[in-house]
Amino acid sequence: MRANRRVLFIFAILAIFDAAAGESITNVQAGYHDGFYLRSEDERFLLKLGGRLDFGLQLGFLGGSSDYGSFDLVHAKVFAGGNAFSKDVQFYLQAGAARNDRPAASFPIVESPDGGLVLEDYFVKLNRGSANLRVGQFKVPYGRQAMVYSGNLQFTDRSIATRYLTLGRDRGVSGGIGGGRR
Repeated sequence: MRANRRVLFIFAILAIFDAAAGESITNVQAGYHDGFYLRSEDERFLLKLGGRLDFGLQLGFLGGSSDYGSFDLVHAKVFAGGNAFSKDVQFYLQAGAARNDRPAASFPIVESPDGGLVLEDYFVKLNRGSANLRVGQFKVPYGRQAMVYSGNLQFTDRSIATRYLTLGRDRGVSGGIGGGRR
């Protein structure tokens, strides 16, 4: 059932681009700014693509043959996002993969146990003045450090409290008034 929802969401995004194909878009610009992008000159349409890899080295010296060490892919992220028809209709897709052999006590959150690509976030966000509405799957807005993108952390890992008390991701609707566009 989950796979069906994700496929339906991806088809909805593709339908937006199909509808955009009927629009007259002049002077398409391409470049790089925090990811590769394609955008219309009037900035009504934007598609940004990017990704990153984080590696971790862990060594343990316990004495004799019980020493251990591992070089792991801690995070692997790919994303696509942007806006369609205006800056008020935004979309975002993020997939993550990691192959961690670290013990659960030192790194309990495993993005992908088998190392495959897992669709983590997918949503459409509508902005109107200072009000916004987001529909899809995204991080549950709980815990400041848990909300920060892993590529923007000040330290290499999240704190132990954050790793154990995070609420993860969930599907739903989120909205608010105030604060404007982010």
